[in-house]
Amino acid sequence: MPLKLSNYVVAVGPITDEFPWSKLVHSTRSGETLRVHLDVWDSIEAGNVDDLSASELATFVDAEILVPADEDELSHIIQDNKAWMADSQSLYMVVQPTANCQLGCSYCGQRHTAQLMSSQDQDSFVYKVEEKLRAGQDHYRELIIGWFGGEPLLGLNVIRSLTPRLKAVAQRYLCAYEAKLVTNGLSLSVPIATELVRTLGVTKLEITLDGPGSAHDSRRFLKNRQPTFDLIYNNLKKVASEDLPVKLTVRCNVDSLNFESVDALIDLLIDDQLHTKVSLYMMPVYSWGNDAHKSSLTPDRFAELELGWIKRLLNAGFSSWLLPRRRHRACIAVSPDSELVDAFGEYYKCTEVSYVPIYGNPNIYRSQSVPSRELSVLLTFNDDVQAGVYPCSTCRILPVCGGACPKRWDEGLPPCPSVKWSIENRIVEAFRRHK
Repeated sequence: MPLKLSNYVVAVGPITDEFPWSKLVHSTRSGETLRVHLDVWDSIEAGNVDDLSASELATFVDAEILVPADEDELSHIIQDNKAWMADSQSLYMVVQPTANCQLGCSYCGQRHTAQLMSSQDQDSFVYKVEEKLRAGQDHYRELIIGWFGGEPLLGLNVIRSLTPRLKAVAQRYLCAYEAKLVTNGLSLSVPIATELVRTLGVTKLEITLDGPGSAHDSRRFLKNRQPTFDLIYNNLKKVASEDLPVKLTVRCNVDSLNFESVDALIDLLIDDQLHTKVSLYMMPVYSWGNDAHKSSLTPDRFAELELGWIKRLLNAGFSSWLLPRRRHRACIAVSPDSELVDAFGEYYKCTEVSYVPIYGNPNIYRSQSVPSRELSVLLTFNDDVQAGVYPCSTCRILPVCGGACPKRWDEGLPPCPSVKWSIENRIVEAFRRHK
């Protein structure tokens, strides 16, 4: 079978003085990294794959570094993504039980109100979930609910009301049930965390800390501008000490105003022995229908800093990752059945548009019988990538990002992940740690 070098390959090297005769070759399709002799790599790059032995050919084909010569790789990746989503055994739905939040974060684009999801809208949501499980009962094996905000714990009674009904629906269709919850952490007391995990099926909790002390408090404050760090951090420590069967994750939103405090946050978590109980990841601040992205670091600068933070996390024993894995779904926009429902009973194919005034009233991203242009952009994203509408069509990391955020592409704000600027250094660092 004629073969060619895949478009989704990153080659680095020669690597270190220890191996001056080889390169590291990483496939973003398979996630495999091979150490390849320079002579062999020169033959592959020149298209002389016939010079390789049968065992070498088999190794490169298995790693998807070499692929069939007649394969349209872009089409293959997109169609593989679509097939994966169509066959997914998990139905993922996102619920915003309230439109309220205690915080007035400097970069948030939402407008918060005291709205709670009504009983009628809860009924409609349960009915919709059951319809989806019924239609997909040949392949769905689990129902996953993401509780989102505003601040979902301000809608705890809605969570308490919906959870047993959703569990019952899942059981009716022989599906497992689990939930994850993203919270600002202010209300995450030990009794509430215990109820979420032991009774309400929450297996993952994510809390945001934008640095320690004043760094966090300068941007994630109450609406009356009072500080929040001490209360949130003490809640985190207490919940972590309970050893509940839940994955605890801390997210740190980073821009030019707080990047220098990230190391201090890592130090604090280590000093308090939380490095074995929580994971930590950093995200660049981006537009949420506002100008928050204007304070962001440049993508290459963030990628450089992030790799340094990841090294520190790994050295300290945190759970973290260097090389990205295959990603078949960019977001819920391209997943056939996934949706978000907000506290007003409105449905969306994006988690970042509800409660955002700039998107209008009615919201231009709201799901409805006649889709808006903006909603249509989300729904056709994979096809548009395949058609070359976005730079993703020629990007070597497409298999591990899926194109990222369709909405931001449409808004002219490229959402490319930081790994795009750091993948070579990540490959080398991973090799050094595992050679």
